[in-house]
Order: sequence, then structure tokens, then C-alpha cells
Amino acid sequence: MSLQYNREDLYQTEEERKRHELEQQKRAQELAQLQKDIEEEEKRLKEFNDWLEDWERAERMRQFIAAYTEKSRSWPAEKQPKYREWIPGTELYPFFLPHGDHYLATRAGNARSADNGIWLGSMHGADLRQILPDASSAQFMGALPGSQTGAVLFTRGDTLMALPFDARS
Repeated sequence: MSLQYNREDLYQTEEERKRHELEQQKRAQELAQLQKDIEEEEKRLKEFNDWLEDWERAERMRQFIAAYTEKSRSWPAEKQPKYREWIPGTELYPFFLPHGDHYLATRAGNARSADNGIWLGSMHGADLRQILPDASSAQFMGALPGSQTGAVLFTRGDTLMALPFDARS
């Protein structure tokens, strides 16, 4: 004896078949609404993550300012920055490297000053060294897939330049 049946045989009455179809339509609508809700939540999560990234960047900037201020307080009186003397050696456009302990900054003062250029600074000490003589707003671009080295992007005249840079060292 074989058990064979048709789909129509599953429903004993036409009323049951219609009820089943309505349930299927309702489930499909609920699934569509659920997918729409998930997409909206993902959008909100992305907006929150963007806000959090901006907040973290602002927090690193606050830490930079606090550390720089604290560092300058410990200098001897003759090296304390004075408003008029401090302006030419000001570090501008700080850009924090991915790990957050070091930053790139631009010094642009006197046109002939040896202090002009892009400098690499540390949040945890007086470790400061010039990496380029160009006074421009430097940015760090992380390593591309398959590479270990990123790049410092800067301008020289009207030309965008890239200096290979390993942020880990």
C-alpha cells in the first residue's frame, strides 16, 4: 500500500485552504516588515558607530590637548611658551595614528624656520621628530590589503604626495 496524496487532499475543505493561504500571506507580510525593521536598525547602528567614531576622535584630541598642556607645564620657566613666541612653533592639524599614542602634526611659522614641516609626536612623552619639511595638513592612510606599510599623505605645492610609513614602528 503506498501513501500518495495531492496537495489539495491536505485541506479537507475550501475554507481551510483559504485560511491557510491567508496565514501564508500574513507570514510573508510579517517577514517583509521584519526585514524592513532590521534594515532600519542597521542604519541606526551605522549612524551610532559613525557618531562614536567622531566622539572617539574628539576624545583623542582632548587627550592630546591635556597631555600637551601638562607637558608644557613641566618645562623650565625659560622654555615655557609665551603667546607671541609660541605661535610660530604651534602644532597644527593633529592627526592621530590608529593606535592613538602617536600623532602627526604640522608646524608652520617663520618661512625660513627649520621647525617647519610635518612632525611625529607622542602622547606619552617628549618624543617629537620631524618626518617631512613640508608644511601641510598630513593624513595617515592605513596599509592596503596585502601590504604592511601605510602612507602619510601631504601636499607639496599643488601636488598630493604619499610617503610610505609604518605606523607600528
